[in-house]
Amino acid sequence: MSVDERNSVGVKLLIVDDHTAVRNGMRSLAIAAGIAIAGEAKVFGAAAMAREGNADVVLLGINSSLIRGLDALSQIKEIRPDLPILVYALDDSPFAVAKARERGAHGYFAKGRDEPMLVEAIQRVAVGEEIRNVKERDADQP
Repeated sequence: MSVDERNSVGVKLLIVDDHTAVRNGMRSLAIAAGIAIAGEAKVFGAAAMAREGNADVVLLGINSSLIRGLDALSQIKEIRPDLPILVYALDDSPFAVAKARERGAHGYFAKGRDEPMLVEAIQRVAVGEEIRNVKERDADQP
């Protein structure tokens, strides 16, 4: 299924971040792009929200604690192994990206990238594409 086909069906997004302001911003961005919100949670509550089974894709915000975010990623994958997860993080080091991939992330988006690129990344992950660190993709382009 292509991104365009998936958009006509509708993507349901679970937003996970410890900061209310970030969740609010992500919700506004998603709704403006026609993406439905399946739920919102702090990192600690992410697995419980994923268990409900409403989401098509998870946007997992990882802040200062990479380990805690990666643990949440692993817990979500244990509950719903096929649920695509896009990690949204400040730390875009090769180590962080590799660790997220090892735990099952379908994509890694560096905070600070353009909002339209984040929407595109969510849509691509929702249709089963795996994407690399979006910051790396930016560097590849002229």
